[in-house]
Amino acid sequence: MPSSPLRLSIFLIAASVLTVACAPRVSRSGYTAADVKPGAQCEVAFQYRSTLTPNDARELGRIRVTDSGFSSHCSEPEVREIVRAEACGLGADVVDVREEKAPSVMATCYHVDARLLALSDSNGPRLLPTSSALESSPNAARKESAAKNNRTFVRNTIIAGVVAGVVAGVVVGLTYGR
Repeated sequence: MPSSPLRLSIFLIAASVLTVACAPRVSRSGYTAADVKPGAQCEVAFQYRSTLTPNDARELGRIRVTDSGFSSHCSEPEVREIVRAEACGLGADVVDVREEKAPSVMATCYHVDARLLALSDSNGPRLLPTSSALESSPNAARKESAAKNNRTFVRNTIIAGVVAGVVAGVVVGLTYGR
């Protein structure tokens, strides 16, 4: 049976969606993926809006992790592991989280924008504690806030759908009901 152009188009669209659907988007600034040593293991402190000065630390680069459209494997712990692996591969001591966004109805991934810093210490790098705002398990207040926002969004979407359905029904009834 010959293949139709429509079937071929559907197959190509599905294949392209599936190839980009799995991994979150990783954007790098100040370095490339080739600069990252694969498999590097280290301890990295995660700081939220760190107060380190240029005298304290040197910026090795910036990383931003976001949705790629249909992303999976992008929860907060999974994204933090991506960032930790990049930081270790560059030789960073600190991940300075500048912005973060919890998953929501509109964005399935945890988003993060961070600076990767190497500490400037004459005695060698020292390990800073991880900031309490970014403990290894997600912060309960952030999770509750995200859940509340999601509930509000879903409620408003349902209300808007019902209103749109009623309006469309009235318009159709008035137009074709005569």
